[in-house]
Amino acid sequence: MSMSTNNGSLIENLKNIFRLYVTDVKLSAAEKLSHGLAVAAILFAGAFLGLGAMLFLSVALALLLSELMGLIWACVTIAVIYGLLITLIVLFRRTLVDDPITRMVTSLMLDAPETPAATSTSITKSNGNEAK
Repeated sequence: MSMSTNNGSLIENLKNIFRLYVTDVKLSAAEKLSHGLAVAAILFAGAFLGLGAMLFLSVALALLLSELMGLIWACVTIAVIYGLLITLIVLFRRTLVDDPITRMVTSLMLDAPETPAATSTSITKSNGNEAK
């Protein structure tokens, strides 16, 4: 009879451990999701305010340049500058956009490594070998 009692308590303990693991995963996912949403909200607000500032700076620059070359050519010059900036962003999108976003997402989803110096050295070596 004591054998079935031991088996029953073992099964109950295993169920409790499993429930605790599931709860831990849920809490960890909720924490990471809320942190990610907070970062996204801050980035959105910063981008919105930055666009407003760029608008006012563009108008000010157009008015300044209009004294030298006329208002239409000043606006065209600013449009060409923005076109060049967009071209540079597209050309260097991996280093400017893809890599930082990938680093942020992986840092949110994965735990930090125990020895960052050893990991960064191995990553650098593997990237150097792939480039050759």
